[in-house]
Amino acid sequence: WRFTNVQPITAVPFKRATADRLNGLSPETLAETPIPALTACRLVFVDGRYTPELSHAQLPAGGTLGSLAAWLQNGSDILQPHLARQVGQEPHAFAALNTAFFSDGAFVHLPKDLALDQPIHLLFVSTGAAEPSVTYPRILIIAEPNARASIVESYVGLGDGVYLTSAVTEVVLGENARLDHYKLQRERRTAFHIATQRVHQHRHSTLTSRSISLGGALARNDLHVLLTAEGAECSLDGLYLVTGTQHVDNHTAVDHAQPHGSSRELYKGILAGRARAVFDGTIVVRPGAQKTDAMQMNRNLLLSDEGLVHTKPE
Repeated sequence: WRFTNVQPITAVPFKRATADRLNGLSPETLAETPIPALTACRLVFVDGRYTPELSHAQLPAGGTLGSLAAWLQNGSDILQPHLARQVGQEPHAFAALNTAFFSDGAFVHLPKDLALDQPIHLLFVSTGAAEPSVTYPRILIIAEPNARASIVESYVGLGDGVYLTSAVTEVVLGENARLDHYKLQRERRTAFHIATQRVHQHRHSTLTSRSISLGGALARNDLHVLLTAEGAECSLDGLYLVTGTQHVDNHTAVDHAQPHGSSRELYKGILAGRARAVFDGTIVVRPGAQKTDAMQMNRNLLLSDEGLVHTKPE
């Protein structure tokens, strides 16, 4: 957090978003929001709450897509080994807040050998109440061996109020599983967005991550990938476009814990006005992780004399 001051967040007396279920949002209103049109299974969360009226959660037989709160209430045994197991190994205040206060989120379970043709869209909408509000979205994605899927995780703001989104995403990829994960952050310019992602990869699994940050007064993305078995591969790409006084911070870490792992990382940024950006990328090669193949690159384009980027690949 050396280059990202959280005082603008701590200075605001946020309250948990407790508005009504839809906050006046209809399918017609949703269609007019700046969200890419997707032919996909879709879960919609309005101010942190699952809204089945706006969702289409239907996966092929054996697949699970639904509200995390509902599955927790049912006491599912699938959640126990994974929920809050990937996040919490290192001190992270905002991730700890999410773990303490989250009440709902998305649960995706892909059984063995399931291959999805259409993507899954997880849409989080903040309506921007009159009082500063906060939501704690939680996402758990479990892909069993040989499963294949594409998941789009997007955040959008509709109102002009001040709000904070403190999100956590946990991903577990089984042997030979493949996940294409896309994150699109288009919060309002009055919003704060703090996101933590943790990925645990098993033998010969493949992760493709695409992160796009466009909105928010202050945005932070923490992405950590653990290659815990031989032959695991990941590709992390990011794009951030900021202007005015926006601030965006991308922290990534790829942990090569076993031999024959491969990772590729490319983050690009475009800044205008007095915008600020941070890229901090770490590649860890543990003792014994022979034949590791890793590459990392950060490139930035400054369109003004006052734009500033702190870049620290290591």
